[in-house]
Amino acid sequence: MANEVEKMFGAEIPISIIEEFDRNVDALSSKKKLCLEAAIKLWISLPIEAQQRLLNKKMSETAFIELVHRIVDERFEAGRKAGQELLERQKHKPSQKD
Repeated sequence: MANEVEKMFGAEIPISIIEEFDRNVDALSSKKKLCLEAAIKLWISLPIEAQQRLLNKKMSETAFIELVHRIVDERFEAGRKAGQELLERQKHKPSQKD
């Protein structure tokens, strides 16, 4: 991704959210760009229904966090299953002797 073309964008966001974001980023010694990129990737991966509920402010912060946890757990579980399947295939693969 280092050679990927990038585009600048901006938005008017309530100052209270920006200040909380700044404190969080500073506390983690992170770069804002990387944090915003991660947030955008998360947004893109959300189901459309969740995006609509967030845009309509019909989802509480707690419900949003629970949704994110569920998505992360599902992805980790899918990764574990894929890894386990790969290990099983390796176990059953005939060894090649010279």
